[in-house]
Formats: sequence, C-alpha cells, structure tokens
Amino acid sequence: MLKLGYNEATCKENSSVEKDLELCEKYGYDYIELRLDMLKEYLKTHTVDDLKAFFAKSHLKPFAFNSIENINFCTPEEWKELVELFTFGCEIAQKIGNPYIIVVPTVTPEICTKNEKEVFEDSVKVLNELADIAEPYGVKLSFEPIGDRKWCCNSVRQALEIVQVVDRDNVGLTVDCINV
Repeated sequence: MLKLGYNEATCKENSSVEKDLELCEKYGYDYIELRLDMLKEYLKTHTVDDLKAFFAKSHLKPFAFNSIENINFCTPEEWKELVELFTFGCEIAQKIGNPYIIVVPTVTPEICTKNEKEVFEDSVKVLNELADIAEPYGVKLSFEPIGDRKWCCNSVRQALEIVQVVDRDNVGLTVDCINV
C-alpha cells in the first residue's frame, strides 16, 4: 500500500515543526521526515513529551530524521560535534518511535579530491562507528549519496558497495531521486 510522506526540507525556510505537523495531519500524510535543525528549534518551546503525545494521537508518524551531514573525514572537533548531534537524534528517535536517521557524505572542495578507495574506507569506518552509537537506541542509519561531484560519495553504486561491506542490520541506503 502506498504511503504519503513529507520531508521537512521541502519548506524548511518557511515553516516549523509545529506547522508541518499540523498541516501533515490535516492533509492526511502518513509519515514525516523531521529535520534535526528544525527539531532543535521546536524543542526550545516544546518538550519531547509534547512531540510524543502528538504522534500518539495522530495518524501521522515519524519516519526519519534528516540529516546528519558531512560525516566523512572529520577533524576530531567536527567528529565530536557530529556525534553529539547524532546521539541527540538517537535519544529523541527512541522516545518518539522514529526508526531512521539519514546520514550524508561530506561536501567540501578539499574532500571531493579524495579518491574512491579513501572515501570507501572512511565511509565504512564512520558508518560502523555511528551504527555502534545507534544500536542501543534501536535506531537505523540510512546512508544517502548525493549525485553531485562535490560530495565525496556521489553514486548509488559506490554507496551500495559501502553499505554492503558494513553489513549491519541497522545500516541501509537512501536513494533520493532528486539528490541522485
């Protein structure tokens, strides 16, 4: 059966979690892909229990958090910040029944000069480390390649090979036709 989902990135500059929840419920959406940056803003005036209560009484359900970005070739400081955001996402996901967190490869001029072997090795390492963090929360990662050459992992083939080598039950692949 076909399910209708909404990705908050669609209107993120002109909306909020509260507005998106209200409109998705009103218009019969089944799932919502919440953005972590928008969720942090929502939590300034609401609680996780508010969000959990909304989903408990709503037809609308959380589907994924979008996204943990620039996961490759992090400096120690960047990695620390990434892990903090990822752990925050896992904690909230567990509380509200959100099954997935989408993780996205790095995009910088320096990183896109890395060869495919370097990207492969770093991606496998990073996905395993994030999967270790997510596992106790019951959250799954979904690795999303971005088709532009500026991203270090920019093909479905390459991303699938990475996910296959990681070979973990809580690591999968997102194929977004717009981003490929």
